Amino acid sequence: MNELRNQVQPQGRHEEDAVNLMIGKVASLYDITVQTLRHYDKIGLFRPDVISEDTGYRYYSVFQLRELEYILFLRGLGLSLSEIKTILDRLRKDDSWADILQVHLASVEDQIAALQAQQKIMQRLAAGPSQPDVPLETVTVERIAPMRHYLLREIPPLAVTDRAFTLRLIEARKNLLGKIPPVQTSYSFGALVSLSDFRTDRALRYRGILMDPGPYHTRPPLGSFGFPEGYYATVRFDRAECQPERAYALLDRFLTEHRFLSDDRIVEVGMDTGFSSISRISRITELMVQIEL
Repeated sequence: MNELRNQVQPQGRHEEDAVNLMIGKVASLYDITVQTLRHYDKIGLFRPDVISEDTGYRYYSVFQLRELEYILFLRGLGLSLSEIKTILDRLRKDDSWADILQVHLASVEDQIAALQAQQKIMQRLAAGPSQPDVPLETVTVERIAPMRHYLLREIPPLAVTDRAFTLRLIEARKNLLGKIPPVQTSYSFGALVSLSDFRTDRALRYRGILMDPGPYHTRPPLGSFGFPEGYYATVRFDRAECQPERAYALLDRFLTEHRFLSDDRIVEVGMDTGFSSISRISRITELMVQIEL
């Protein structure tokens, strides 16, 4: 059978638009597979102009090729077939390209931000562990610029000594993010501890958890928590060498000896540039509490 077949000229079309091409010819013209065109037909995205009742052969009119070019162009932009189908439906209603693509621009920008966040994580991991400028277990006062937002969720007081500590922490983080990230990286996880609560009996209880939006959320959600600009008393410690309660006691003693007025919230965040457990904070840890000078 000939590759081309002339059809009756449709009303309103140029004569050359009435030339129909077999599916193999269309596939070869655009360097796609016959299977791809069959799939587009199956999902109602791009259907043949004519299907022979005798042979079942599919024929596409030249007039249709512009639509196929739209599809391949949008696929090249990374849009899904369902998104492309929606766009084509709007184009058939005479919506403008500008209006249509503007809808997808925000999604593309979110994807770029997520990729940039992933790039920063990989760069930190590739750089390897970094040594802190200040010796561990040494309390210092630092002026800290406003830090990025964290997701914050208050939780019932959770004692570190609780046998169910790890499980409850995982459950709280799952509720916060909607999923458990496969690994944690620098500044990916932290906790809130009440200073007045710790002073009562020297027991360490988490009263809130923090999660860096990072690649999981590209925009800070409503109600997110941000560290305000100001002076902070800070201490870093190695969890393998120093019990957290000891580091908290060092920070408390420093505040008492220097008679600093402080926020009641002590922020505990991981400092490791590397992988850490999905259930516990990373090994090198920093405690921060805002103070008044």
